[in-house]
Amino acid sequence: MDCQRLAYAWFEDCLHNHTSCGTIQQGHESSWYPTRLLDIGTTQEPAIRICITAEERPQGSYMTLSHCWGSAPVVQLKGENAKAMREHVRFEELPQLFQDAVMLARFFKVRYLWIDSLCIEQDSADDFQREATSMSEVYGNAICNIAATSSPDSDTGLFAERLCSESLPYDVFSVKREGQEQWLSVVDTRLWLSNTFETPLNRRAWVLQERLLSPRIIHCGRNQLLWECSEKEACETFPHGLPAYLTSPYFDFKSLEILHGPSEARSRPALQETTTIEDPITNSKDAAHTLTEAPPNHPPRPPTLKAYRLSTAILKSYTRCSLTRPQDKLIALSGLAQRLRLRLQDTYLAGLWLRVLPSQLCWKVLACRQSNGRPSYRPPTYRAPSWSWAAVDGEIDFPTPYFSGGGTSLIRVVDVAVTARSGNAFGQVTGGFVKLQGRLLRGRVACHSDAKRAAELVEVEGKDIGDEQCSVDLDVQPLEQKLDVYLLPIESGSQATWLRGVVLQPATQSPQGTYTRLGVFFAVPRVRGPFYGGIEPGQAGRALLEEEDADAITLV
Repeated sequence: MDCQRLAYAWFEDCLHNHTSCGTIQQGHESSWYPTRLLDIGTTQEPAIRICITAEERPQGSYMTLSHCWGSAPVVQLKGENAKAMREHVRFEELPQLFQDAVMLARFFKVRYLWIDSLCIEQDSADDFQREATSMSEVYGNAICNIAATSSPDSDTGLFAERLCSESLPYDVFSVKREGQEQWLSVVDTRLWLSNTFETPLNRRAWVLQERLLSPRIIHCGRNQLLWECSEKEACETFPHGLPAYLTSPYFDFKSLEILHGPSEARSRPALQETTTIEDPITNSKDAAHTLTEAPPNHPPRPPTLKAYRLSTAILKSYTRCSLTRPQDKLIALSGLAQRLRLRLQDTYLAGLWLRVLPSQLCWKVLACRQSNGRPSYRPPTYRAPSWSWAAVDGEIDFPTPYFSGGGTSLIRVVDVAVTARSGNAFGQVTGGFVKLQGRLLRGRVACHSDAKRAAELVEVEGKDIGDEQCSVDLDVQPLEQKLDVYLLPIESGSQATWLRGVVLQPATQSPQGTYTRLGVFFAVPRVRGPFYGGIEPGQAGRALLEEEDADAITLV
């Protein structure tokens, strides 16, 4: 109970004293509620039932629950029991995890709770599609999220028996500083990581957006409770806030200005540099845009260079997580994609962004593997165009975009389209293409069984590349020992000192000039080498885009 009182104190302090968290919450306060909520009653009147918010407006805020389904049976809302659950849900029939969440919400004086398995009809594909694409609102409008961070399934409760002394710093000896005695303590430097990132819950892909979109989170960790909001990260060991050396080394989830708007408490100095990007459709300087970070306390000026960097950082984290249903690859990110769209003011294309599309086409799979060590693969059921990272199950990385270092784009985007299922651009897709102009080069790739060097480029335009520095990263480990491929240079460094592009193969049963992606390449070509066909590197960028020599290329 003491730990719950501490969590409630964090909650109350945030609601009443955190300026940026208040701004975040105020920005989402409206008449919006999820389609369904679990009415958990009160401590005095503990009746539980599912309410339809369009028919009976909730009185007050609601909390959400992030949890692992695991292998244990989970109580679910279905068409056959929907009417009965609207009348009554027996507390005793809920799994331990749900019971604990109900009790914690009541302790926080919150009457409503959103749990996915009870607030989405699990046997209705239409209801799932409709509700899954509203996750940005479900979590963004909740007053707080309860994260069952260390629970592998719903049979494992939020709280575990433990010695409270184990959560305290261990004092070892005292020293005198300026005449004052001070104790030195031993602290686990991985305390925050091991209780948040490296847990069963945060290995789930769905949970990444739940964590990012929720204004406040109570992590129910293995050894203690932890708090996360825009202004504070705290735990039972450090109830007044984590010391700087314990916070996440990745990026500060809850203070991302790209998701919530500018934070007064954590404002950062504006970037000194500005970067101009040509419009990828027209390549016109007249249509150029300048990327600058918005000054603190003002709305972001979309799009910002920092915003795109954060969006790729989110994607990198996302592809390290796991999905029970592979077909959810895009829809499990749809809430975040919608929020990012508002900040970037850009067009979303099956996981990529239009205005930086040339660079984002050069994503790569790290060592042909997934984050769990298994080989990467393309599912047999269509999920996304081959040029989207969402078409592959693997750990993805994105290169530093050419425009941040004075480089050049070597392609022109002529047309692009994605066909979305049910008309929702942020959810599942059924097709898509990108039409480009560029210079295709014929190549040959030698494949190896060694995952660290799965493939290498051996020929370009029929010539041995010799000692040219070139690396190839295929999306999946090929079965063939040698592949005849096409290389499409997409971007180059200043003075064409390096080239980056995609590795393609002709698409089967498609018109001529249609290709699917196999991977990416990166090269540091020799002067007058086979990549440039005897052209000086300083002239190569222009030569690869000469109108009369440009190839019409369609990627599907």
